[in-house]
Amino acid sequence: MLAFGPGILSPFERAELNTELFNVALFGFVS
Repeated sequence: MLAFGPGILSPFERAELNTELFNVALFGFVS
């Protein structure tokens, strides 16, 4: 995933992206 690629994104941006991806996966699984 892009979030785990080389440091193109700042750590904060990576954390935010990971959170969004997790939420999408979680809600997608629940619904």
